[in-house]
Amino acid sequence: LVDAFKATLEEAVVADLLIHVLDVSNPEFEDQYHTTLRVLKEIGADKNPTLIVFNKTDAEREDSLLLRDRAQLLAPGALYVSAKTGFGTDALKEAISDALNAKLKTVKLMIPHARYDVISKLHSSGGIREQETQNEGVLVVGQFPEILAGLIRPFEVD
Repeated sequence: LVDAFKATLEEAVVADLLIHVLDVSNPEFEDQYHTTLRVLKEIGADKNPTLIVFNKTDAEREDSLLLRDRAQLLAPGALYVSAKTGFGTDALKEAISDALNAKLKTVKLMIPHARYDVISKLHSSGGIREQETQNEGVLVVGQFPEILAGLIRPFEVD
């Protein structure tokens, strides 16, 4: 089973962000957590940024509070969600966005008016935070993926 799990996780080596989801209603979640960490280390994905997410916070069990206390001790910065009810999903989306944007540096660009094709590509990346039309061109401030570095480098300003 672990060998099959490793094959599935090979994509994790090149991932920008790992989201490790655990069932907080399962009394074995600690063992599952440690097994996953061991496998991630074995395949070289243990250095990747990771969000720990405990799902099924809506599950009612006699020992639910004990399991949640154990979860907090295991992963103090973890997020708690319920895929069934939607509880915590907004916080999860925000955490994902923050983690992915943390890898992007903010750049200031001056794009000539004749290069609206560049502005269009930057808009499609979703990275533009500010845009202002000026006499010499369009001033753009944003965070863009590395794949656009060659395109934007000639337009960077202080």
